[in-house]
Amino acid sequence: MMNNREFDRVLYFLELVSDVTLNFREQVQQALKQVWGYQHSVFWFTKDDGETFNPQLLGISDHIISEYFDFYITHDFLHPTRYIHENSDVPSVLASYHVLSLDELKRSIYYQEFMRKHCYIDEMAVNFSYNNKIIATLGILKQQGELPFNEQDVWRFQSISKIIEKKMMHYFTIREMIDEKQLIRNKLAIAEDGYILLDTACNVLYENPVAQQVLQQQGIKAWLPAQIHNERFIWSNDGQQYVFSTTKRDHKFDGFYTTPTYLLRVQTNNSYMNNLQRLGLTSREEEVCALLLEGLSYAEMSTTLFITVNTIKHHVKNIYQKAKVTKVGELRRLLFT
Repeated sequence: MMNNREFDRVLYFLELVSDVTLNFREQVQQALKQVWGYQHSVFWFTKDDGETFNPQLLGISDHIISEYFDFYITHDFLHPTRYIHENSDVPSVLASYHVLSLDELKRSIYYQEFMRKHCYIDEMAVNFSYNNKIIATLGILKQQGELPFNEQDVWRFQSISKIIEKKMMHYFTIREMIDEKQLIRNKLAIAEDGYILLDTACNVLYENPVAQQVLQQQGIKAWLPAQIHNERFIWSNDGQQYVFSTTKRDHKFDGFYTTPTYLLRVQTNNSYMNNLQRLGLTSREEEVCALLLEGLSYAEMSTTLFITVNTIKHHVKNIYQKAKVTKVGELRRLLFT
């Protein structure tokens, strides 16, 4: 099925994505558009259970993807959660005609109420896996005026998917290293808090000066291993209380990542913690609130917490409503007064 022209196109595509950067997903989408004309796509990260998150969009608006998330994701017949629990072998490429006949597709709620509304006529999903677990999913859409997906499209993506998979592993490695450094750098911006980086055996990999003073207290190092799996725990000594907040850095790709780590934030149980507790925030809202107070942008918070910018905005809106404030300066005064 690969004639000389198609072979040249594959080589050109591989050249365009040869250098793996933090914008690798966008590189792939732009290359697919440039080489084969796929103008509408969404590149997701995928969890072990098939749930998709943190979409990278090309030719698709935030409004459309929000509508998809709000309702139509459960009707998407190519979404990984539809088949990830049913098959031992993860399908690498799925076109709509692999799952439904044309008549069934056009009668579906997903087609009638979502695809047709936004002038889409067909879709395809390309899954990238590691150890038979999906790590990322690329969705490609065709609009009115374009031809539906066919065997040529399927064969094309099958021929390049393994190459993209290997490069995705390099991408995750680069991203992990940069995120780790960025996370520590952001956390250390608040000098009055302590930060401790531990491996799974509770060996201290890093401690800032404030944390060093806390760790000098008798018995605390022996006490930590039983606590680090909790999101929040308290250490009391001589009338002083310290609140520990834990973030697990779970590196699930053995051989490509460093050892899993825990980042502990240590705070004195002062008026900030009391005021924060009174707001009744969820654990995720507390994470967003902490980063908001540190001055991170929505994009930086999205990268740190691995959720979309729209989800960050939603959490910030909820925080402001619960605190009855309209901007971060008012929130800071409320929590630290």
